[in-house]
Amino acid sequence: MPKKKRENLSVAQEIDGLEEKLSLCRRNLEELNIRLRREELSPEARRALEKEKNNLTSKASSYEKETEAQRIFSGNPRFHTHKVHRCCRSHSRAREN
Repeated sequence: MPKKKRENLSVAQEIDGLEEKLSLCRRNLEELNIRLRREELSPEARRALEKEKNNLTSKASSYEKETEAQRIFSGNPRFHTHKVHRCCRSHSRAREN
């Protein structure tokens, strides 16, 4: 298999892995939100769940940024989820020079 194809395959696999982590994180966050709304909790338990919620929210945000960065910097437009932004135009210009 040509080197370029292998590189694209590994980028695609890395993106898939990040998307799986993001999906799991979002599911856990939704379950936690349901528990916070429905259950009667002690103040300590509520604080612990709120802390966990903040951690999951932070992780989800991190996974979203990392996934988008992988798509942008892969150099392969099929991985992009957005229209061409300034960042993509500047990267493509840098590659052309």
